Amino acid sequence: MRKKTRSIVGAIAGAAVLTLGVTLSAQAEDAPAAGAVDGKALWTKNCASCHGPDGKAKTKMGEMLKVRDLTDPAVHATLTRDGVLKAIKEGVKDASGKQVMKGYADRLSDAESGAVADHVMSLK
Repeated sequence: MRKKTRSIVGAIAGAAVLTLGVTLSAQAEDAPAAGAVDGKALWTKNCASCHGPDGKAKTKMGEMLKVRDLTDPAVHATLTRDGVLKAIKEGVKDASGKQVMKGYADRLSDAESGAVADHVMSLK
């Protein structure tokens, strides 16, 4: 009986260690590397009020400004990282030249702008 209890306890402990390892591994994949810039966090802070947390632009400001759904395959297919980076830094003007999105060159470093651009390119 004692051996059976030890086996069960050992199996439970092994499963707990395995579960913890898988959980930590998944968290590590989601977290930016040490010293890396977290584009998703910057997106949430600077962009989500118009573009939405998921890039779908289902926000009051997004709908009012007719912001494009960045997850729409047709829209996403038109994006390039360089174009997104330029929009982040310089802002966006409509066809008549009116500024419809302010630039963030004065608020985000090059590394931060690049991280946000990478996040935009990951939206699907």
